[in-house]
Amino acid sequence: MKIDINLSHRNEYKKENNINTINIYEKLISNLQPMIQSQDNKISFLLVLCCLPIGQIDYFEKVFKCIISSYELGGYLIIFQYGVWVSSIAILLCGLVPRKYFEREIPEDEALYLRFIKSDYNRSMRILLKKIFYIRLSLIFIGIWSLLLIVEIIYIS
Repeated sequence: MKIDINLSHRNEYKKENNINTINIYEKLISNLQPMIQSQDNKISFLLVLCCLPIGQIDYFEKVFKCIISSYELGGYLIIFQYGVWVSSIAILLCGLVPRKYFEREIPEDEALYLRFIKSDYNRSMRILLKKIFYIRLSLIFIGIWSLLLIVEIIYIS
């Protein structure tokens, strides 16, 4: 007894499987886009927070002069604090810069489109992870900078 296996049925299953995979990747990409946008909003908020001391520069100038004159290592502390502050702003700006542009030509073939959509998803995920990394790194620098500022204010008072 010989069993005839229809291979075209197998090819139809592969096509359906590819379409389902493509749909899943398209949904994942559409879910990643608002997450990336929310990370951009966090970075923008932290940039505004970091730039607030610019408006109070007169007060900080008096505090810095007092620290430098009354404390031996005060100048180094001020330089370190400025370095941390500028670094946190630079890190946040690096988080806002787009890394790579996406391909604009969408392939017509289903297998090529599946490969295209997978690479698109991987790029979107890398962008999201880099933005999260820059936010975490900048929060460390902002924390150090804020702690130094609080110590200076307590020391002056």
